[in-house]
Amino acid sequence: MHNIRPGLVLVLFTLLLGGTFQQTHAVPPAVTDSSMAYLKLLADPELYKGRKSGSEGGNASQMWIAVQFDRWGLQPLIDDSTLVRYPMLATVEKKAKLVLLDTERYDDLEFLLGDDYTVTVNSGSGKVTAPVVLVGHGISKPDKGWDDYGDADVSGKIVVILRGKPTSDEQWDDEYRRTYLLNEAKSRGAAGVLFYMGENVIGGAAIMEEAYSPDLPSAVIGERVLSHLFYGTGFTHEIYKRVLKNEPRVLEFGKRMRLETKVRRIEDGHGYNVAGVVPGTDPKLAKEAVLFGGHGDHVGPNALGHVYAGADDNGSGTVVVMELARVFAQNPQPRTMIFMIFGGEEQGLLGSRALAAELPETYDYITMVNLDMAGRGEGITGLGGGQAIPDLWYDFYASLSDSMRGQIQQRRSWGGFSSDHAYFREAGIPAFTAYSKGSHDHYHSTEDRYETIDTRAIGGSLSAISLWLETVASHPEPLTHPYQPERVVWHSGYGLRWAELSENLDTDLATSREFNHQGYVATVLTTYPPTNDIERELFEETLDHYRDRLELEDDLNLGEKLANVRGNAYNLRGTVFLAVEGDALTSADSTRMEFWDALGLHWIRLEQPTAWLGNGELRFDKQGIVRAWKTLDTIVELPLADAQEWLPLLPELGTVLFTGEWNAFAALDDDTRSELKDNGAHLLVRVPHADLPDAITATDQFHELQVHLQPVGDDYSETLSWIRLALDDGLEKEELKNWIGGHFGMW
Repeated sequence: MHNIRPGLVLVLFTLLLGGTFQQTHAVPPAVTDSSMAYLKLLADPELYKGRKSGSEGGNASQMWIAVQFDRWGLQPLIDDSTLVRYPMLATVEKKAKLVLLDTERYDDLEFLLGDDYTVTVNSGSGKVTAPVVLVGHGISKPDKGWDDYGDADVSGKIVVILRGKPTSDEQWDDEYRRTYLLNEAKSRGAAGVLFYMGENVIGGAAIMEEAYSPDLPSAVIGERVLSHLFYGTGFTHEIYKRVLKNEPRVLEFGKRMRLETKVRRIEDGHGYNVAGVVPGTDPKLAKEAVLFGGHGDHVGPNALGHVYAGADDNGSGTVVVMELARVFAQNPQPRTMIFMIFGGEEQGLLGSRALAAELPETYDYITMVNLDMAGRGEGITGLGGGQAIPDLWYDFYASLSDSMRGQIQQRRSWGGFSSDHAYFREAGIPAFTAYSKGSHDHYHSTEDRYETIDTRAIGGSLSAISLWLETVASHPEPLTHPYQPERVVWHSGYGLRWAELSENLDTDLATSREFNHQGYVATVLTTYPPTNDIERELFEETLDHYRDRLELEDDLNLGEKLANVRGNAYNLRGTVFLAVEGDALTSADSTRMEFWDALGLHWIRLEQPTAWLGNGELRFDKQGIVRAWKTLDTIVELPLADAQEWLPLLPELGTVLFTGEWNAFAALDDDTRSELKDNGAHLLVRVPHADLPDAITATDQFHELQVHLQPVGDDYSETLSWIRLALDDGLEKEELKNWIGGHFGMW
């Protein structure tokens, strides 16, 4: 067992004295003390040395977990073993030194490994003495309007990069990655690369294999190193950041550093996943599988032998998965349950990527829950992702007791590739991100040890996640969905839906709630303005009633700004905008508009340009109300089909949203598009199924104008078929996500 100390395995099964976290469902409760016993082993800095995947300690910890899965009766998911090997780039940090030479105050200043800097995982080896140059964010994309390097020659120099993104409307996710940044610096002849990622340095920042260079040393520096570099330049970090907000700026420090790293590559590098199956008991439902996992690895020791034990990140999540694997192995459910401990998360989601690609076709995968960092807090567990399995999640959450709902905080799952759920989501499986709510103070530091773990957080995760897993695994009806991959994509977006305000508030809220469950995160309820005093009194009473009621709803919010939509959606709350058809309004309604705004009316829909403009200018009788809208920043919705006619009005307004179908967008000439962009107008385009091939050819224009796109029609299945057709017609998934949400996120 890779030098595991005698008797430590048995300790797990003798430390079960009390400490159970009481649960209210049918499955017997998981035991908090049991999880803590597992954690005491896994976070032992002497035993597993920080569980770095590819190292002896990291691979040994996964082997030990596989033994426990076998003991508890879990069956292999892949081939004939619960231990699943995958290849990976694996290295061992042997030596590091960072010195600022010939300083005015201290002569040669040697920085402290672990406090002032850390070596990146998979850094190359080298001993470099060279000038130091700061190149902003390290991004060179002239085609996107940003070039941090410009004409600077960084060949043979140590390059400093402040990781971040330019303050422009472009998307910079690809360029933000260390893979891009390191390769860019390497292509320009840099002799070494220093990343600044925040005031405090963290251990474990990894270089992916596609950027690995055995001769290029790289490290992460903290604020102390940066402040010494800025000293005497006339800049401070804050001044430089302010400059960088407006334009790229190369800064030659006029100083030299010595950077030395020695990193040994492990031959035949490999890591391990652990994956065990608890077969379902219902012949009709056992083909449907529920996945639950967390990463078991951390970042190991540094060159001084100081161990990053990773008790919270993610020993805590690992032991919750283990304990629930033990409990459910003894209490199998109608559906199959699969428990996974991933390796290589800290080095780029390597284990989960490998495992997601190997999932056997034996099962239909209903959902995946990924638990990352469950060791801090007071027992509240975040569960993000319910919107992607709406036919079960919303009823589940609504049915919780008040006390249990207080222990579960519902969210959207994390986007991007921030943790191991990502590759399961990309495989079309509704993926949850789970975590303990609280301050994870010792993130990627040597203080992340067993002694800092809060048992209330562990217990809360055991209780909350067990309840959700049992709910899915025991649901009596089939959960396989014909459009499941498409639903995962659609529910990552920000669809808007329109409906008429009815005479029944409960009906309108139920409609808005149903739209939200179908992936339309905002509903615009539209009515007509009053024409006399009696209608006005009723109109204002209605607004007041809707506003007050929405303040009391748990899952719906009154919308004020378009920016509210994303924040509400993140909390799985739908946004309801109250809107009025505004063509009949005049300057006489200006004062009333302020009152209506206070009552919750923040959206105006206009239809007729001639009602507002004459001879290309704003009509005199409309000037007062338009000024009121701009002062209040009221959302003004205009028809895209008449965009050119509306152009003279745009400078007079605040937030403008043009809506229309694909043919209206396609008819816009270049000058009109340019003016819409210059005036900050937002565009929402509905694309019929038949027009998708033509729309796909215009993706560059959508990106340039940050156009939000969504399907025509109200039927949920038709919406999902639109997603499938767009992908079948060749639209890349990431671009489709920009269509239905990414561009909206920039508004």
